[in-house]
Amino acid sequence: MTVENIYSKKSDNENGARRKYCFCKCDCGNHKEFPLKNIMNGNTKKCGECYNGKKYTDFIGEKYGTWEVKNIINKQKKYYAICQCVVCGYTKDISLTLLTKTNNFCTVCNSKNKKYKNLIGKRFKHFTLLNFISNKTGYLVELRCNDCNRIYKRHPRKLTIETLNKLGNCGYCYKGIRYEDYIGKKFGILTILDFKKKNEVHCRCECGNEVKLHIDTVLNPKKTCGKCYNGKPFEYYIGKTSGYLTIEKITEAKNILSKPTVICRCACTNTVELSLHDFFDGIRVSCGECYNGKRYEDYIGKTYGYFTIQNIIRPNKSQKKAGYYVNCTCKCDNSKILKRPLTTLLQTKPVLSCGCLTYKIHSLRKIKFGKLNVLNYSNQNEGGLRYICKCDCGNEIEVLESDLFTGKVTCCEECKEL
Repeated sequence: MTVENIYSKKSDNENGARRKYCFCKCDCGNHKEFPLKNIMNGNTKKCGECYNGKKYTDFIGEKYGTWEVKNIINKQKKYYAICQCVVCGYTKDISLTLLTKTNNFCTVCNSKNKKYKNLIGKRFKHFTLLNFISNKTGYLVELRCNDCNRIYKRHPRKLTIETLNKLGNCGYCYKGIRYEDYIGKKFGILTILDFKKKNEVHCRCECGNEVKLHIDTVLNPKKTCGKCYNGKPFEYYIGKTSGYLTIEKITEAKNILSKPTVICRCACTNTVELSLHDFFDGIRVSCGECYNGKRYEDYIGKTYGYFTIQNIIRPNKSQKKAGYYVNCTCKCDNSKILKRPLTTLLQTKPVLSCGCLTYKIHSLRKIKFGKLNVLNYSNQNEGGLRYICKCDCGNEIEVLESDLFTGKVTCCEECKEL
């Protein structure tokens, strides 16, 4: 701005006070009057009808890269150029700052980087590109689906290799098979009746329910309608038993990603909620608070072999896989507290003592208790140590150590009746 004259005149406000004005010449050649105060403060730097010393009307008809300016408009107190791509014909409003200072190539046809006529016939992930169709909004691409050979059109935002690779298939096929060919086919216990939307199918389950599911869900042979298991409704399984658990109630899945749950009662009277698949696959056979259907607290004071359980040691969260331990005493020394895994006392071949019985069986085999001869230890150790004994008649029976040593049992039941 160049100041050519300074003068004072009455302002247009109600007071009518005299103020100083200046007559200025802009770099674009326009002459205009401004308050001197605005010029001195730097608030006014141009006439408002130009950009970088060039009139807005002078931009019309000029070319910047692949853009040709068709008109200048004022939007929200800013001037924009209506530009048209000389390659594809795409029209767009661009601010003069972006038009004159940044990359001036059309983002639709991307004519700077690629001659897309060379892509015709190229095979991409889901389709083969057949042709480019230019219109006012950019490019339409004509494609042929690689799965079902259907010809369709798409309008990508940008014509780049990356965006073309992201385009999907025709939307009328799945894994190389047309949707029409899926109708009537059975996958697991689901039969496809119709396609409602893209990749959404209407199915009938063996239990009689009709549901809408994603095609991926239907093709999985383990999937159901969500209201049955193995083609039978949930009500059929109420009362069924697995391990120590008995089903009392079954809750349907809240959505496709979740699984149906069952509420079970354990043999120890506890109630537990778990997945339906965990129940039938045998992953959970108890409530987790008992062993062999008996609460852990009920084992306190019981005798197994020579061991008497004093208390139960529960595992920490970090040591949950370690299982439950017990503090117990052996018959040979009641003052000594021993720590043993509970499973070793209750397993099929249990641990019977701290080691004091190692050689005792050899001496007992030489002794005869009435008509009974000791053969070996019994695995049935609940209530105390038991021996497997053979009677003179040939029968084998199990006898408690206390009954054998006190003479309470001296023969089998058959010999006793005689």
